[in-house]
Amino acid sequence: MLFIYLPQLYATRPRMYTPLGAMILASILEKNDIETEIKNYSYFSMDQAIEDLPPRNIYGLTCTSLDLPTANKFSKLIKKKYSESKVILGGPGTITEEFVDWEYVDSIVKGEAELIILRIMEDVRNDSLKKIYIGQPVLELDNLPFPARHLGGFGCNIFSWDTGDDQSAVLMTGRGCPFNCAFCASRFLNKGLVRFRSIDNVVQEIREIKETYGVRQFRIIDEMLNAKRERLYEFCEKVEPLDIRWRLPLRVRPLDFDMLRAMKKAGCREVTLGVESFDENVLKALNKKTTPFDNARALFLSHEAGLPSRCFILTRTPGQTENTIPTNIKYLEVVPYNLVTCTTLIPFPGCDIWFNPEKYGVEILDRDLEHYNMWSYGPEGEVKWPNILRPLDRDLETFNREGEEMKAFLKSTGRWNIG
Repeated sequence: MLFIYLPQLYATRPRMYTPLGAMILASILEKNDIETEIKNYSYFSMDQAIEDLPPRNIYGLTCTSLDLPTANKFSKLIKKKYSESKVILGGPGTITEEFVDWEYVDSIVKGEAELIILRIMEDVRNDSLKKIYIGQPVLELDNLPFPARHLGGFGCNIFSWDTGDDQSAVLMTGRGCPFNCAFCASRFLNKGLVRFRSIDNVVQEIREIKETYGVRQFRIIDEMLNAKRERLYEFCEKVEPLDIRWRLPLRVRPLDFDMLRAMKKAGCREVTLGVESFDENVLKALNKKTTPFDNARALFLSHEAGLPSRCFILTRTPGQTENTIPTNIKYLEVVPYNLVTCTTLIPFPGCDIWFNPEKYGVEILDRDLEHYNMWSYGPEGEVKWPNILRPLDRDLETFNREGEEMKAFLKSTGRWNIG
């Protein structure tokens, strides 16, 4: 089995990414004496990647919905080069098989693959590979082996400033989120199931990475590390002696100064706060379960705790009115933050807006995933936002112009995160 981490054609810093899911699956296969490799092509072009690709029996491609068009194209190139090989897709991008190019893809996994990967390999050996496999959620995350990082490698510096570290590791301490934001597919992917690793298990992994590879910079990708206050405190208490540096995304609630201070003391050096909007109408439309006050408070508390913050903002959203952008600007002129990551809302498959756009007062104009790039900047500079959503009760031209007004303001601040 050769796992492939696809070229991140839309990313401005592709070397930051590492194939965590593939590394876990590779570790399972290695423990069962199955020859396994990983090719991290995140910073390759398509031509470079396919030229480098060695012949193997099975290729496993992990993809999000954003990556699925790339996965389809890469599968075609694999089959053209090695026609007898099997191509299997997995990851969030395979939850809706209607977008898979079945001419070149042999099989997909819908859901978590750890508990069925050995059965898939057995089916390949028996020439009985199924078209679709339904994964099973891993209930006891501590039972999973640590990722095979000797195969998948490490990312580059993850912070918004140069730390002098040239390697970072991606880390996940839990899966799932108890909330159900309208633009997020987590609830659909995890069936509402939230699971956590024990803190001792996480600390053991961090210690192993530091001692084996000398890496001390970590990007935590949990959907909500601050979901349980006592667990966060335990994490901070046990991580502090390890002398590492880390960043993570946070919901603005539940969050308080003591939590942020404990994180800073334990080595956290940057937080990304899921603000989305300072307009209460938008927050309600997106089912965020937060308020403009919660958003502003989280940014002030992060500043007070000495933690640099990235403020994540969405524009061209359900609930947006003529007052939304002025409101966002008014708040951003007052609250402290270091960078703003501003994107247009894209209703990826699996989120509730994708399934029920009329419920949110919008129409989905385009369901071609080739056009589903929410980022504002790519490798070649600024990206023109696609027309994906149209509000049912507003003029599309005005709706889009408001997004451009938000862009113009952020450019004027010099704090718009361009990658």
